Amino acid sequence: SNGLCFVPVKTFTSGAQIETKQDISQPNLDLKSEAANTKKLNNELHEFYKIAEQIENNAKEIDTSFVELFLDVYERKILNYVELWRVETAILKSQSISNLSLDDIHTLLKPFVNHYYGSLEFYNKLGCQFCKFIEESGEINYRTFLRMLTQFSQANAITEELSSKVNQYIEKNLLQYEKVSDHYPAFVLSNLAFYFSLNYQNTRQYHEQFFEILRRTLKVNREIFYKTLEKMEYYRYIWNFLQTIKLNDKELFDNLTKEKIISKIPFKYTGFGSSVPQEQILEMVRKITQKEVHKEKMIGIYHIDMFISPKTAIEINGYHHYFDRGSRRSGLYQVKYNNLKKMGLDVREIPLTVWRNKNNSEQEAYLKDILREI
Repeated sequence: SNGLCFVPVKTFTSGAQIETKQDISQPNLDLKSEAANTKKLNNELHEFYKIAEQIENNAKEIDTSFVELFLDVYERKILNYVELWRVETAILKSQSISNLSLDDIHTLLKPFVNHYYGSLEFYNKLGCQFCKFIEESGEINYRTFLRMLTQFSQANAITEELSSKVNQYIEKNLLQYEKVSDHYPAFVLSNLAFYFSLNYQNTRQYHEQFFEILRRTLKVNREIFYKTLEKMEYYRYIWNFLQTIKLNDKELFDNLTKEKIISKIPFKYTGFGSSVPQEQILEMVRKITQKEVHKEKMIGIYHIDMFISPKTAIEINGYHHYFDRGSRRSGLYQVKYNNLKKMGLDVREIPLTVWRNKNNSEQEAYLKDILREI
C-alpha cells in the first residue's frame, strides 16, 4: 500500500528459518549490513538450539543466560512455535530449574502466554518455582507478583498449591488498604479481579473485602478506569468479577448497585462482525436445528455468537480462546464460560482450529454432534 516492493530473503539454520524483508526501492540500502544482521541472527539461533539440546540432555542446567538468549531471540521477532517448543522441552526435561530467578520465570512466561502456548505440566513446573519465591521471600514487589499471577491466570494454570501461596500473599500484602496507596491503582484492582473471578471457590473469603477496596477506591478516584481506555483487559477483568459476584453473592451485588459503581465502570463492547466461517456455521445451525437462531446476542455482559431459545449458547472460538493446541480454555474465556453455565445456559463450543481442518461433509457431521439434543 505504500508503494514499496519487498522481496523475501530466506536463510536456513538448523531447525529454523528466518525471513527478512529487503526494500529494493531504496538504492542506498547497505546490503552488507543486512547480511551481517542476518548472520548474527543465525548465530544466535544456532547457539539457542545448542544450549537447549544440552539442557534437554542434562548436560547443562537452565539458567539466566539461556533465558536472556531466548528473550533476545523473541524481541528480534524471529520467534516461532519451534523455539517455544524447544524451551518447553528444555524446562520439562531439566532436572532442576532452581537457578531461575523470579524475573527469569516472568520472561519465560510472557511469550508463551502471548502465543497461547504451553502445557499444564510446563506451567505447573514454573508455578512450583514461583511458589518457592512467594514462600521464601516476603519482599516480592506487588507489581511483579501480580504480573506473574495474571500470566498463570491467563494460561488457566492455577494449581491448588499455587492458589494457596497466592492467597497468603494477597491477604498479607494486597488486602490491607493502607499498604498499597491511598487508593489502589487500576492495575492492582483489575488483576486481582481476574484472579478472584477465575478462582471463585478458593477466594470467596476475600470478595467482600476486595469489593470494599473497589468501592473506596472509586470514591476517591471515580475516573480511575477512564484513564486506561487503551487497556481493555482492565474492563473485562472488573466486569467478570462483577458478573461473578452477581451470580453468587446477591447481597454484595445489591450493595454494588446501590452505590451505582456499575455506571462508573463503562463496559465497552465491540462486536466481532460477520466472517465467512461464522456465516457458514450460522446457516448450517439453522438447517440442522430447524429453529430460530439469534446472531450476536448480548446476555448479561457477555457477547454470544449464536443463541437458541430458551438456553442454548453457541460459541465460535478462535485460537485465543484456548491454550496448548485447544487442550484447555484460556483463563479469560474460562471465566466467561463458567458464568454462562451459572446463568443456566447450555454452552456449545465450535473451535475454528478444528472446524477449518474438516471438509464440508465432515463439518456437517461435526456440527450435528455438537448440536445434539437441542
